[in-house]
Amino acid sequence: MRMRFGITVFLGLVPSLAWAEPVLVPDFTPGTTSEFAIAYMLQSTVTAELSARGHFVVTQAGAQSVLGEGALASCADDPACPLAALPSLPARLAVVVRVRRLGSDVLGEVRVYQTAFPDPVEVWDLVVQSGQEQTFAQGVAEFVDGRSELLGPVDPAIEARARALMADVGAEGPPDGPPPVEQPTPTTAEERSPFSVGSRGAAAASGLSIDAWVEEARPHAGRLLVEVRGGLRIGDVVRSADVQVAATEGLDIASEWFQEGPSSGVAPVVGLGFGVAPVTWLDLAVCGDLVFGRRTVRTAWTLDGVAQEAGKANGASVMLAVQPVARVYAPPVGAGKAMFRVGADILMFDRYHVDVAGLDYPEPPGGVVAGPSVGVGAALDPTAGVGTLIEVVGTRHLGLRSGAAEDGVLVGPRPAPPEAAGWSVIVAATLQLRPPF
Repeated sequence: MRMRFGITVFLGLVPSLAWAEPVLVPDFTPGTTSEFAIAYMLQSTVTAELSARGHFVVTQAGAQSVLGEGALASCADDPACPLAALPSLPARLAVVVRVRRLGSDVLGEVRVYQTAFPDPVEVWDLVVQSGQEQTFAQGVAEFVDGRSELLGPVDPAIEARARALMADVGAEGPPDGPPPVEQPTPTTAEERSPFSVGSRGAAAASGLSIDAWVEEARPHAGRLLVEVRGGLRIGDVVRSADVQVAATEGLDIASEWFQEGPSSGVAPVVGLGFGVAPVTWLDLAVCGDLVFGRRTVRTAWTLDGVAQEAGKANGASVMLAVQPVARVYAPPVGAGKAMFRVGADILMFDRYHVDVAGLDYPEPPGGVVAGPSVGVGAALDPTAGVGTLIEVVGTRHLGLRSGAAEDGVLVGPRPAPPEAAGWSVIVAATLQLRPPF
């Protein structure tokens, strides 16, 4: 029978042990070389729990004194292990475990073998959450207790051989691979969590579980970003155009001319953003703002060289600003974080529509004004998953459409061009939602 469940399900389901049981426990097999420390820590916890319950733990080092050097190595990866070795050892049961990562948790693949049985008598995949290592060990020991109850009392000769074997090898040593002191145990937040990338030293120093550390440090790492924001854009948010035509007596257009450019004003903005936080100190996002600016069109015309009555029209102009941005936080953890951001601002506006009865005026085309942006701000994070940002961002406008431009043949008087500031500043408040990857 094969079962797959969390370790809290099975505790207390089997009776307590009435006698000691010699148990072969080969070194736990790590899924990858980066999991040596996790495997050794879980192995030490399990063997300590078995010993505390009065069992005789026959370690891999003890078994090699009988079987030879190299025996039982990577036991979970060897189909013949441990059944081929059990008849030569003073043990009726063997516990073989492979340890590998499962997201932010650890998966212990536990197999319990018994002499004379060709397959494992118990098979479990046990999810070990951070801080539950001792519970995992207790669960394994409970199953050994239950199987030992089914087997009945241990033969005194087997027990004597187990005692002698343990006395010969002395204390258990660490498995091959990196010593555990070189890698933190999985009870520390920095061991394997995507939420601590970028601040693993601080996470390890805290000594907290991953859940406790995230609750306290409120890091952005390991999360997607969904942003809703609003504010004001100050600077070149007004577009102005002068359009002129020269007409003949029959109102045929002999020539046309226009000039167009930005000028200063204040416009409200609302926007959405999407991104990702790969590390605790960095957000990467693309934001899109609707800029509710203004537009002015002044018309003028001449008839056979004589200036006629001019006109003027004002209206709203909704522009789209796209902003790729990188935000750097210092400090990267905590409820309050200072922030510096760099990126770009790409402001897009559509063509003009000039509707005057009887005359066909030129219509200045839409365009794009882009430029680099820098800013500062602060983040207030009530939780790791929700935060607010206050930002002040300045952009230097570049390109042909960042100032006044003209086209055509001017016949009448030249109007004054729009006076562009060449920059804009956004002051915005942002609600940032951060679901995990």
